Amino acid sequence: MNYVKRTQAVQEFWRQRDAENASLAFPLLNDEHITLRMMAHRALRDLSDGEDFGYEPDLEAADRARLARRWQHWWEQERG
Repeated sequence: MNYVKRTQAVQEFWRQRDAENASLAFPLLNDEHITLRMMAHRALRDLSDGEDFGYEPDLEAADRARLARRWQHWWEQERG
């Protein structure tokens, strides 16, 4: 998916607070573009009422990947 489509996807998820499509944001937490990482993080944080698991968009790639997995695990637990 190109940059524009990834941006549109995360914007739509964020705008609608669409929990059904939250999984679209997880890969973007480790995107090559910091802007997309920031948007995905903010959207997930808003969906989770402020949780962030220590994630910061400017972390090293390995740390972002580890925390993206933590986000995904949280989401799987939330969905039951």
